[in-house]
Amino acid sequence: MLVQARQDLVEQEKTTGKKFEMAWQEIYAAESSDWFWWFGEEFHSEFSGTFDLLFRKHLIKVYQIIDKPCPNSFYEPIKKTTKRYTSTPKSYVKPIIDGKETNFYEWVNAVFFDFTLRFSTMHKSTNYLKDVFFGFDDDNFYLRLEPNIKPDSIRIDFIDFPTEIVIAKNKAFFIQANIKTQLEAAYDQFYELKIPKTLFPKTVPQIQMVIRLFEGKNEVDISPVLTIDILNERSSAKFWQA
Repeated sequence: MLVQARQDLVEQEKTTGKKFEMAWQEIYAAESSDWFWWFGEEFHSEFSGTFDLLFRKHLIKVYQIIDKPCPNSFYEPIKKTTKRYTSTPKSYVKPIIDGKETNFYEWVNAVFFDFTLRFSTMHKSTNYLKDVFFGFDDDNFYLRLEPNIKPDSIRIDFIDFPTEIVIAKNKAFFIQANIKTQLEAAYDQFYELKIPKTLFPKTVPQIQMVIRLFEGKNEVDISPVLTIDILNERSSAKFWQA
């Protein structure tokens, strides 16, 4: 995979006569990825899928920069036995985006991931990320992030499509193909975001993401791969039955 991306980058530079410096930065980042350390049967960690994703995201970005189609295999996990946190929302949610618990029922039907007892792969004494809530209604996805310590910035990488969300200075942006869309977001007790469904591909059976927290340019915490099953129209209809 890395060899193929390198070869395609070199070939595109020869064809166009251009030097793609940003693409080479992505190649170098992939070459130094923690994925190489965790790949193999002798190593097992809840973070294997995280490093797998980040490794492939660097290579996917190479193709975005050089404006060539990315091979479909780059969107598939390399380590097929990766452990993932998976859950399904109980019903629709519609929270007020104000960064605080306006009422108890706002997030009661959302997916909830608790990282309080999570062991950090970097053996840190403090996990920055505590809890994550995820839900949706007919028009939007909703995300609630509860950090133990508020970081300078947060980055959310998605597995199945080349998209990311960046949160900094209480503002959030949905970034796809270098196009930035500002999201409705707030921070008070925690972060809350509203993400229009129109920003995602029309048919999305799952949302798979990794959440990364930064102090300056230093990554201080990272989540395992989080997988949320998206309810289809038939299954969501039962929520409104008496």
